[in-house]
Amino acid sequence: MKTLIKGLLNGLAAILAAPLVIYARLGLALGTEIPYGTAAQCMALIPGYFGRYIRRAFYCLVLPECPWDFDMHFGSVITQPTARIGARVWVGLYCILGTCILGDDTLLASRVSILSGRRQHGTGTDEAINQQEGVFECVSIGAQSWIGEGSVIMADVGRASVIGAGSVVVKPIGEMAIAAGNPAKKIKDRGQETPA
Repeated sequence: MKTLIKGLLNGLAAILAAPLVIYARLGLALGTEIPYGTAAQCMALIPGYFGRYIRRAFYCLVLPECPWDFDMHFGSVITQPTARIGARVWVGLYCILGTCILGDDTLLASRVSILSGRRQHGTGTDEAINQQEGVFECVSIGAQSWIGEGSVIMADVGRASVIGAGSVVVKPIGEMAIAAGNPAKKIKDRGQETPA
C-alpha cells in the first residue's frame, strides 16, 4: 500500500512539474540553460513534503540520470543540467549542487555546496574576472558518503567517506576516509580508532 501511495504521489508530482520540465528541456534543446535555471530555482521554493516529490519529479524528468527515490529538501537546487544522481541520494536544506555525480546512498547535510570544480572563473589580470572564461569540472561524490553541514566541495570525494561539517574540500579525498578542515585533510580511515 505504501508503495502504491508513493507511486501515485510521484505520478501527480510529474504532472504538476510537467510545464517546467517542458520549459527546461525545450531551452536545453535550443542550446540555452536559462530556462533550466529558472525552473530549477522555482522547484527549490516549493515547501513541505510535497515539495520533495515535485523536485524529485522535475529532476528525474530533466537530468540525464536521477532515480525516483531521490530526496531533496526545501531551498536546494541543482544549477547544472549535466548533474547525475545515484539511487537513494538524500539532499538536505539549502544545498547548491553544480556539475557533479552523486553516488548511490550519498547523504548531504544542509547548506552543502558542490561547485563545478575549483576553476569556474579565470584569475588573470588582463581583463575583468567576470570577462574571463572559467573551466567547469565534474565533481564526484562516491557512493555511501556523508557530507557534513555547511561543507564546500570542489574536488572528488571517494566512496564511503565522511567530510566533517564546515570543511572545504579543494583536493581529492580517497575512499573510506574521514576528512575535515579548511582545506580538508584526511584525519583517519573509517573504522580506525587513532588518527592517521
